[in-house]
Amino acid sequence: MDRYNAPGVHWTLAYPFVRLHQPASSYGVNSKRLGKTHKMDPINLFSKDEILTYYEDVLSDFVKIGRVKYFPECNADIDAALFVSLSNNEIRYQVLVKKTVNTTYMKFIVPSMRPPLFELNKPSVITAPVNDIPEMVKIHPDADFVVAGRGKTG
Repeated sequence: MDRYNAPGVHWTLAYPFVRLHQPASSYGVNSKRLGKTHKMDPINLFSKDEILTYYEDVLSDFVKIGRVKYFPECNADIDAALFVSLSNNEIRYQVLVKKTVNTTYMKFIVPSMRPPLFELNKPSVITAPVNDIPEMVKIHPDADFVVAGRGKTG
C-alpha cells in the first residue's frame, strides 16, 4: 500500500534538481544494487529520475515473482485488512494479511511537502517554491531573489 502514485516515497515529491548527497551505493535494497559501482564513488550521486526509475524496477521485479502486490494512491485500514483508494473512496481492496510491515512511524517531510518554516511579514515580498524560480525570473526579470533553504534544496 502506498499513498503516493509511484514507488519512491518522498522522492516522488522532491524537486527535479535534487540529487543524492551520498554515493548511490549506500542506498537501495539488498537484492538490487543502486549505483554504477560497488565503491563509494562521489560521482555516483543519482538524480531524482534515476532514483525513481530504480524503485520502479525493484517493485516491478517483486510484482513479477508474486512476492508483492502493489496498491498505489491508497490509505490502509489495517484492522479491516482493507486498502482504500485516495482518488475514489468507493474503490476498496480487501487483502489477506500474512505479515504487516508498518513504516508510518517514519515521517518523511521534505520542503515540497510543507510550507516554509519561517514567516515573512512584508507584503512586498513574494514567496514561491524553488521549482517556480525559473518562471518567476521571466515574470520579474529585474527582481532580486533569495533562496532560503539548507541541505539539498538550499
